Amino acid sequence: MMALLLLVPLISIALGVPRPAAPSVAPRPGAVESHGELEGLLRMTASRLAVAEASSLLETETEEDLDRRGKTTAVRICKSARSRLPDGTEHGEVIEAFDRGYLVTGTVRAHKAEWEKQASVAKAKLAVYLELTLPFERSQQGLYRFTAVDSSGPHVRVHFEPAGQRRRLWVGDATLDAATGTILQLLGHPAVLPRFVDYMDVHMEFDPKVATGPLAAKQVIEGSGHFLFFHKRMRYTSVTVVPPPPVGLASGN
Repeated sequence: MMALLLLVPLISIALGVPRPAAPSVAPRPGAVESHGELEGLLRMTASRLAVAEASSLLETETEEDLDRRGKTTAVRICKSARSRLPDGTEHGEVIEAFDRGYLVTGTVRAHKAEWEKQASVAKAKLAVYLELTLPFERSQQGLYRFTAVDSSGPHVRVHFEPAGQRRRLWVGDATLDAATGTILQLLGHPAVLPRFVDYMDVHMEFDPKVATGPLAAKQVIEGSGHFLFFHKRMRYTSVTVVPPPPVGLASGN
């Protein structure tokens, strides 16, 4: 299951600008012309996301502090190696980390280890945690209403929004491969913002060619928030790739 736990600490988000209203777009006929065809496409998408074979991943995370105009004022970079097991769980190890140009690998390793140890407890207690599970996963589709907005080509743009209760759910649009249901891109924001958060936008791009299922190759999260007189804005970018096999394995030796 592709689930991302997004930690939004108040010290890492800053005052941003209001999100402009999305333009109203009328559905266009094409590859998906009926509700039944859309349901069939969503079933294929869920099946693709359910694949979780063992794999090794390399991830580069970049956190940027932004001023009120969106200009970067500080940068933190962390490079990690992650392993995804057949049951969907992941384990990671920090390779190197930098904060404003200074090497801080040891500090970040200790911080990540402590966060992972306390994450399950903190998640239940703090309203600033937000769990993002893709709306297209089999366990989530019943919570959402889906509409094919544009299906005139090889890709289908699908709008999603909560079908009932809105807390911890998402609103946005995704691009799917019309033939296979593979998710290619997702743009969204929380249907209900977490406490103290002014706005949060998520942009995800997927690599459909990975054998273990669609890989979230790039994620960009931009948000802002406040607490009393304290305001902060940030941008988080994660780029994930599947490393090539060792030379001996690649050549069959």
